[in-house]
Amino acid sequence: MNLDPTLEEKNEWRETGTPNKANDDLVRWWRMVDVGDIMSSPVICIDRQSTLPEALELMKRHHVRRLPVLDGRNMVGIVTLGDLRGALPSEVTTLNRTELGYLMDQVTVERAMRHPVISVQPDTKLADAARLMLEHRIGGLPVLSAANEVMGLVTESDIFRILIDMLDPESRSTRARQTKQAPT
Repeated sequence: MNLDPTLEEKNEWRETGTPNKANDDLVRWWRMVDVGDIMSSPVICIDRQSTLPEALELMKRHHVRRLPVLDGRNMVGIVTLGDLRGALPSEVTTLNRTELGYLMDQVTVERAMRHPVISVQPDTKLADAARLMLEHRIGGLPVLSAANEVMGLVTESDIFRILIDMLDPESRSTRARQTKQAPT
């Protein structure tokens, strides 16, 4: 199947600056949708004094790759699966498992987290959030209230999912069927 535009379509794009009305609608939608409309919520968060093994277990249990780090109700950082892996000792260490476990239980999330955190508010336009992710090479943004409380999280996966749903409506019904058939 050839998805390349025809010569006629390319000429139309040059003349009008846009391939078609459907594309205009998508661009318009992309520029007006707010992060709050697609963010994942509620968000799994972790306290800054939690240990790295606790953070790894929380990520594994909830199938997430990033955790906002809180001090009370305020976000003070973010820790990703990559940050935790980078903080773990090398596999070629001479420490035995007991020593290694003891050491890891002493390291808090606060030591591995990234801060300050690039974040957005619920009324941030999705296009602006996507641009921030690209510019800073990050896979997700916490969505914060005016009081610095975590309201949600928007990730590359959220953006891909919504774009696929817009461009291929059949994917929505396929995903809905898969969700209904998934074992509980």
